[in-house]
Amino acid sequence: MILSQKRGKFGTKLPANKKMKSVACEIEENIKKKEKGSIIFTSDYPQFDSENTRKILARLCNKGLIVRISSGIYLYPQISELTGRIIYPDTEEIAKAIAKKEKSRIAPTGEYALFSLGLTTQVPVKVVFLTDGSDRTIKIGKRTIEFRNTIAKNLSFQNEMVMQIVYAIKAIGQNITPEQIDSIGKFLKPIDKKEILQDIQLAPEWIRKVLKKALID
Repeated sequence: MILSQKRGKFGTKLPANKKMKSVACEIEENIKKKEKGSIIFTSDYPQFDSENTRKILARLCNKGLIVRISSGIYLYPQISELTGRIIYPDTEEIAKAIAKKEKSRIAPTGEYALFSLGLTTQVPVKVVFLTDGSDRTIKIGKRTIEFRNTIAKNLSFQNEMVMQIVYAIKAIGQNITPEQIDSIGKFLKPIDKKEILQDIQLAPEWIRKVLKKALID
């Protein structure tokens, strides 16, 4: 039998399967200490062999402790007291968890930027985020999250809401209606005007005009 290099209590070498069991216990205990609803990545355990970690997480899925939501991404599920069903994180929660893991910035674009602001009721199946991290596409059930690498300027907004509004306006286009401008003005109202005027310098000229009109109205 090939023995691992890990030693037991009395200095004897532990068999590989014993080492695997010890790692499995450590990962399971770590997960149980997390808050329910936490998102877990295979890469959360870099101190262990990645292949073993994947096998352990798969076993914990079979055990019912965690739920696989995509390749290398798991959920320590929270159960709804009302329905008894798992409460799954929304698209943005997952995207932000991935961005935090990669230490990158993200910005919602297109239909999702509109949806998250309530400017459309249509839930997009494909969600695109700009990022200063790596390009990648993740399938989560019927949903797709795509990260598209972009230049730093496109993510350099000081205020996250202003950034989201800019990309929502870009998704609408120059045929934006007075009603939509009025709705945008309501989102801008609580934000410091100096902060808005600073951030809109990062937007195209036609979007700056829309934002200034929204501020005035």
